[in-house]
Amino acid sequence: IDVLQSAVGGMIGKLAATQGPQDVYRVAIDTFDDNPHQPLPLTTNLASAQTYIQNYQLMNNTSFSAAMPVFNADVGSQGDGLSAPKKFAIIVTDGVQGRRDRVGGFHPFDSHLCNTIKGQNVTLMVLNTRYVPMPLEPAYQQTVMPIQSKLEPALQACASPGFYFSATDKTEIDVAFGQMFNAIQARLRLVK
Repeated sequence: IDVLQSAVGGMIGKLAATQGPQDVYRVAIDTFDDNPHQPLPLTTNLASAQTYIQNYQLMNNTSFSAAMPVFNADVGSQGDGLSAPKKFAIIVTDGVQGRRDRVGGFHPFDSHLCNTIKGQNVTLMVLNTRYVPMPLEPAYQQTVMPIQSKLEPALQACASPGFYFSATDKTEIDVAFGQMFNAIQARLRLVK
């Protein structure tokens, strides 16, 4: 979590550094735990977003099936960049549905949950924080190992084409957020 806080905070800092006088960027943060909500509504105050990220504490289990409908509604539809804002959504996850809301306990992310947001023409970026195999660790054996081969394909299917990233360490996470920032910048450049 420390590495992700640093990477997300760094990306927001880069956005703030290129903000300009017209508040080009707005940021919102949603959580995907047992009680999904938007603790930081859409704001141009990027310093408040950085503060929230730096103080974020992991909560309970991940519940994609409960969180994605809330997330879809919070993000809304893509704008044209003139009368309504262009939108980018970033999901950072290990891909494990941690809430035991289906028979069989833990299961991989359901990529169909991403269809609504992509259907709203929002660019959906996904960062898979991959598990390092730990076959002798009991919690890993019970939760991740049985479904690990299904995690990456599901998260790839969730992302907009060309916007799936995966990482297992600080360097890879920093590189992924750098690529996301560059992609956002490229799509927002003004053209004469």
